[in-house]
Amino acid sequence: MNIGTKINEYRRRKGATQEDLAAYTGVSTAAVSKWETEASLPDITLLPKIAEFLEVSIDFLMGFALRPDEIEDLCRWDNQYLRHLDYNAGIPVYEEALLRYPNDGNLHLGLGSLLSAKASNSRERETGLRAVEHLEKARKLGCWMTDQGEDRDLKQKISFTYGCIGEYEKALSYLDDSMYDIQAADYEMRLGKYDGAKIRLYSKLFHTAFEFALLTDRLGKCCEHDGDAETRFRLTKLCADFREMFTETEKASYFDYLSACDHMDLAEAICNRDGDFKEMKEAIEKAVAHAVRFDENPSFDIADIGFMKGYFGSISTSLDGLACRGVLNHLKSEPFAGFAGEEWYEDCVSRLMSAMKSKKDVGLWE
Repeated sequence: MNIGTKINEYRRRKGATQEDLAAYTGVSTAAVSKWETEASLPDITLLPKIAEFLEVSIDFLMGFALRPDEIEDLCRWDNQYLRHLDYNAGIPVYEEALLRYPNDGNLHLGLGSLLSAKASNSRERETGLRAVEHLEKARKLGCWMTDQGEDRDLKQKISFTYGCIGEYEKALSYLDDSMYDIQAADYEMRLGKYDGAKIRLYSKLFHTAFEFALLTDRLGKCCEHDGDAETRFRLTKLCADFREMFTETEKASYFDYLSACDHMDLAEAICNRDGDFKEMKEAIEKAVAHAVRFDENPSFDIADIGFMKGYFGSISTSLDGLACRGVLNHLKSEPFAGFAGEEWYEDCVSRLMSAMKSKKDVGLWE
């Protein structure tokens, strides 16, 4: 990276304009523009001022970076100090390295990470603030965590550090991604903001449960691809057992619909592994029970789902049919069609056909 590009990039990272840099160095805005477009180079006597304004070293601006092997190792995320969070041994090593290379973002990240680990153990405010200082420097200078243009995880690390020293408001200000809702809710609770935390956690639980089938199905397929069919089966069962708990309510909810689908998938998985007939039959009967319960009095309100009381919203689906139609179609296909004529099977079909409704039947569609 040449000097003009560096001036442009680090001026923008600072949030400064060309006019700001021009005023600080005593030149015209046009001169700064020429530096950044490589039309001209800054006078050597201006380099200290430029470096000071951009908060980098002159060596960094000039592209001088002698990197011995030991420094390269410290810049790796998996070196011995970071892998074991050995802050007692690692902190002085990084501090010495930064005296030589003060503008290396990866070194700042390493030192900030070790100081953060120390702060999490000691709860020392000064240590935590030092950690934040170096982590922010890593954000500014760039490091392996920001190479893809996304510093979400680095912001989370800063948030965690602030949380370690009781700076919960500052910790919250760095968490702007739903991935960290649980951590954010913890900080809200520590600040006494239980209502906000509760809503945040309701939302996290709902989306986790709603997407759980997709997660277990895709992971199960990966396992099966690797020759581990047993793990795929166990993941299918895990999903059915987990999401059924959300149906333990007085009123039917959309999770009865989902649970019906989950248990038909489980029944098919049992068949495919030549499993126990009784276990397969129980899974089908659970699917039928949930489907019938849902179609008789369907609700798409999130508040009707187990554990979701107090969380408002609704679930949208373009499907015309409700739960019974899907279960019935599944039951009439392979590998279950061969059970047609058996009393338990015909009873399931009869129950589904009697309860089967569409959105139009129950007044949800015109």
